[in-house]
Amino acid sequence: MRYFKTLATVLALSFAAAPALAAPTPGAPLAQAAKPAAKKGKGKGKGKRFERAGISKEKMQKIKQAIEKNKAKHKAIRAEMKKHRQALKKLLDADSNDQAAYKKALDGLDAAQKKQQALRNSEKKEIAKILTPKEVAKLMGAGRRMRGPGRRGGGGPRGHGDFDAK
Repeated sequence: MRYFKTLATVLALSFAAAPALAAPTPGAPLAQAAKPAAKKGKGKGKGKRFERAGISKEKMQKIKQAIEKNKAKHKAIRAEMKKHRQALKKLLDADSNDQAAYKKALDGLDAAQKKQQALRNSEKKEIAKILTPKEVAKLMGAGRRMRGPGRRGGGGPRGHGDFDAK
């Protein structure tokens, strides 16, 4: 009896999988054949964001330079935050009751977050020196389009947000 159930299951799966394994029909155009996945490039969408906002390439380069000069500082702050998060995780995994150690790790994490926010604010001030307020507003509106399901920004509106034209 078990043999027949196994045989029936194998046959059913074979018939279900056959269309998926079949080659494309000879008369079908090649465009319908499987396409290779697009390669994800690092940072390629940011240039389009500047273009949508109508910001010139010269200003875009100045903004990139302002951000690049703080890159090492950001990396150091992220490493510091990671260290404090790992300390908290170790304490929690060990089910420790050392309140002073928890406080130290939480205070260190809070201090690192404040450093990071201060660095971001200084970058915003540098960018404000380069761009006009209207360009900053356009840039913020251009970034809203990037937020959708599966994006870093979360499940925000897909196009036609507050700043987008219809």
